[in-house]
Order: sequence, then structure tokens, then C-alpha cells
Amino acid sequence: MHNKVDVLILNRNLVSVTDKLVDSVMKYENVALCGVIDSGSRAEEISTHTVVKATSIDATEHGLRPNRGFNLGIDWWLNSDSTSDWLMLLPNDSEILNFDVESALQINNRIPNLAAIVPVSPNNHYSKNFGKNRFEIAWHFDEGPIILSRYFLKSLVSKGTEIFDPSNFRGYLSFIELSTKIYASNRCMVATDLVSFKENKNHTIQKFELIGTEAYSENIELMLNEGKVWLQKKYGFEDRKSLELISRLLFEEFLKVNEAKIK
Repeated sequence: MHNKVDVLILNRNLVSVTDKLVDSVMKYENVALCGVIDSGSRAEEISTHTVVKATSIDATEHGLRPNRGFNLGIDWWLNSDSTSDWLMLLPNDSEILNFDVESALQINNRIPNLAAIVPVSPNNHYSKNFGKNRFEIAWHFDEGPIILSRYFLKSLVSKGTEIFDPSNFRGYLSFIELSTKIYASNRCMVATDLVSFKENKNHTIQKFELIGTEAYSENIELMLNEGKVWLQKKYGFEDRKSLELISRLLFEEFLKVNEAKIK
């Protein structure tokens, strides 16, 4: 199913929001499957579209957050009977702006070793450089929706590597670390607004108690503080710029090595 994508949506205690997003996604013909990853929701907040659920005490109390939640979904997907080549992962606070999946997946025909497609909003800084192709090879992304290649996922998982680091609980720089993994293996990722979403922050600002998390401002502070500890422990880096520099240098090397292949 080269022109089809499977979609998994991460939910925690927001069944109405999640199911609304499922309904929105399933309207598009290029979606082969749309399921829900449940991050330890209470029984009444579990979507009927749930395909995999975290049941541990830790998940029930604290949730999974994107890194652990996306890993759970990826593992389920790779072991399912799906034949789609691409998996889209969505936080449930995503709201569709554009959804031209067919054109987005055709980027794979123009770029060698494409591992990830990152939807960005039309006002994103990358969008200014898209031109008529509506995409750009890139390395620096904030966390959010992402489309990942089955080939790339299988290549990492087969080596015993998790796609996202579960010890990085709140996902600090997780897309920068993913970019580093991708470009280190001579693969690449692109930004596009052919598929794009906006984040509805009102859910995490106004419904944090229902979700079972910290207030929005506290969560941001914890992500930064815990993230810096994670960065120091894993890499020995005092500053995020060191990890960003590694990712950028690998990106530049990819462009140099594959210059003749990029259409």
C-alpha cells in the first residue's frame, strides 16, 4: 500500500477529543487504518478505537507521554498484519489543516532513503522555502505529528533499538535525537505542509486535571529541567546546542553524499 498510511492517535483520558480526531482522519481515502494508543486512561475515557493500551500501574498514574506512547504504537503496528509502508503518529490535540497524504507520500519518489515526513503548519519557518514542491529536507523539528517509514522502523527495531528514548519521559529534544539517528544511517527526513495540523493547547491548559497531568506551565518547566538531566546523563552535554550540532552536521553530510540523487 504505497499510497496509503496507517494512523495511530495517542490518547489519555480525552475520549471525546480523540474520537473526534479519529472521525476526521477516517474521512480521507488514503488512510488504511486509524487506531488509538491508550496511555493509561480511566475506563470511561478509553476509546472504542483503541488497538493497544498501557496497563501498568506507572502508566495509569503518570501516562506514557509521546515517547513511550509512540513506541508502544510502533511496536503494535510492526507486529500487526498491516501492509502499509507508512505510519502516522498523532497526539490527540492535533487538528487537521491539510491532509494531502497522496502527494506527501510521493516525496519518497524524489528523495533517497526517506525515513520520516514531518507535517508543519503553513506559517512554519520551513514553509517559506518550500516553493512548488511543498517540502524541504530538514533536521530541526519540534515534537508533534510525524509520519515514519516501515523500512526505517524495522531497521532500528531489528537491532534492538527503540525509536524514541523511553527514559526521556517528557520528550525533550526527542525529534532532534530522532533526526540524529536518521541522518547517522544515511537516511533523511522532510518537512511539508501537504499534511499539516495545529495543536489545540486548550486541552492541556484547561483539562490537565482530567488528563491526569500537571498544569501546562508546570509541565513545560518539568520538561526543561528533567530534559537537561536526561541530556547530561545520556550524552554528557551541558547544552542542547551540542546535540543540535551533531544532528546538523550529519544532515549536511547526507546532502553532500546524496547530492546527485536528490531530485
